Amino acid sequence: MSVLSKPTNDQLIYAFTIASLSSVLISEILWKIKKKNGKYTLQELANFDIWRFFFRACSFSSTVTALQVYFQFNKLSTTMIYMWGPALSVYSLDFKRNRKERFLQEKNEMEKEENVFKNCFNFVKKLFNNSSSLLGICLIQIFPIITPFIGLMIPGVTFSPTSEYWIKQLDQGIESIKQLDSSQVQVTATTQHQLTQLESLKQNFQEQHYLNFYLKTILQANLFGLTINTFFAFGEEKGWRDFLLKRLDYLSVKNKNSNKRGEKKVKEEDDEEEEEEMSNFWKKSFFIGLLHELWHIPVILNGHNYGYDHGQLGCLMMTGFTILLSPIYCYFTKRSKELNPAIYAGMMHGCMNALGAVGHLFVGNNFNPFINGVVGLSGFLTLGLLNLSIYCKQLRDYNRKQKSTTNTHLP
Repeated sequence: MSVLSKPTNDQLIYAFTIASLSSVLISEILWKIKKKNGKYTLQELANFDIWRFFFRACSFSSTVTALQVYFQFNKLSTTMIYMWGPALSVYSLDFKRNRKERFLQEKNEMEKEENVFKNCFNFVKKLFNNSSSLLGICLIQIFPIITPFIGLMIPGVTFSPTSEYWIKQLDQGIESIKQLDSSQVQVTATTQHQLTQLESLKQNFQEQHYLNFYLKTILQANLFGLTINTFFAFGEEKGWRDFLLKRLDYLSVKNKNSNKRGEKKVKEEDDEEEEEEMSNFWKKSFFIGLLHELWHIPVILNGHNYGYDHGQLGCLMMTGFTILLSPIYCYFTKRSKELNPAIYAGMMHGCMNALGAVGHLFVGNNFNPFINGVVGLSGFLTLGLLNLSIYCKQLRDYNRKQKSTTNTHLP
């Protein structure tokens, strides 16, 4: 009797690709049938949009990963293409749409997006004029830097300002390359270049004052995050915090309007609506975070963030990370109404990706991606505290609004 072996990560990537392509086919057939009947509401259109977008994004990105696995393309290049899967899915949905199907993309929003790209100065000006927008960018930059300190709450996690663990790793890398020469194996130009790079990096660690080194690294990461990284992160956020969030907002508004009773609102109904709006925010953030993680599955299985050997467990960890990160992106994107949501969320996302590895430099004894860094337990603790602060801010705003409403109704 044969025992079924555990599927490899590559097999799971191929299976995910086939499943997502099949889902695209099924969702498109269902939409064609619905459209052919000619009777569909805008709510139904929004629901179809959500799932058609999601399946397209998954199929595009998983196909890119499957091709990389099969043909052994460069991982960095394919990851950059992978990130544009959601944006390309949005553009493919909007291509040749009729007037009814473009109900969420109003003319003024299309002009606003076009103007942002044409005039970067206006975008920066609006960014600096909105305190909430600036706070969101600053907060996401601080998050990876404070994570190692928050992580000290976890037993066994140590802190090293002089990057003790990474110097040890560099020493091991240098020693392994030097052993090639001692074993009379021909050292290629590439290997010699790697040796020079490792020795130079170690020298930078040891000779520079660690504070200067970290500040320099943070400044470089910020510059990279706000420029090149933003371009690639826009490819993701065009789908998640722009297209998807707008449709979820529309559905929640329609459901709220359909549940109204009577023409005149009373104070109790206002309070219920405020509570419902706060509750819907967390539900929508959770839903977007969950879909964001499911879209990440192929690239996580391929070794992103947690390594190839731990790809399957990494998918579970990434679920926690994207769900905890989603409310922060959604909260500040919604408060930056004058800014293009995809570009603003892309800036936050780009900075987080660029600065994510900075905290790794503070690791003391050993580095474990499931514990250290922004995608480990340390990051989960930090994100939990940030989410708690957002909830407290929402609660304070709600109580303040209630108080002002009560004072208005006093005789």
